[in-house]
Amino acid sequence: MGDAVADTPDAAAAEGLLMVSDTARDIVDVLGPGHRSVVWVQGCRIGCAGCMVPETWGRHGGREVDPRRLAAELLDDNTADLTVSGGEPTEQPAAVAVLLGEARRRGRTTWVYTGRVLEDLVAEADPDVLAMLELVDVLVDGPFDQDRAGGVGYRGSRNQRLLHLSGAVGTREAEGGAPGRIEIRVDDTGLSVVGIPEPGALERLEEDLAARGIAVRPRRRA
Repeated sequence: MGDAVADTPDAAAAEGLLMVSDTARDIVDVLGPGHRSVVWVQGCRIGCAGCMVPETWGRHGGREVDPRRLAAELLDDNTADLTVSGGEPTEQPAAVAVLLGEARRRGRTTWVYTGRVLEDLVAEADPDVLAMLELVDVLVDGPFDQDRAGGVGYRGSRNQRLLHLSGAVGTREAEGGAPGRIEIRVDDTGLSVVGIPEPGALERLEEDLAARGIAVRPRRRA
């Protein structure tokens, strides 16, 4: 995908590019139902207490990518659907919309996490955000609340809503996620955890692995 050139998500957006923190392929029943490719965007001004991925908050960092090229890399040789998380996708709405549009063009469903509330996004009437929302099949909205964490599938905390913005993903399928489901992956850079663990589960896992001399890479969640 190339090295980053733009300094911030805003600079990348001005060039029609997307600032990305990380990506993953073939994630199963963790950040949305079924097999999904996941994109974590870089940059978030919300900064929820207890967020698992504070490394995605910064306006600097990550790498810039062409969203059309990224869609081809993640979706062209498989049948995976697409999840976009962050960071905060609504802070790069035009580039995220291109990515979502490419997924839709390939017949894939789209699932997006935002720390914002849908009603506020609609009321602000930002045309780029509204265009992005038109391409979202399921939106998980609302800030992560660490005091209400756990107990819900595909969401970090119980205040977050799972909103069907189209009929592309069935209600039973979307709401059938198992609370606390995660994937553990090992590659040549080490071990990483993908998903939304129940409160305390990740700390217990890290302690057990540390006792075995294994370090966990930066974590990913919705």
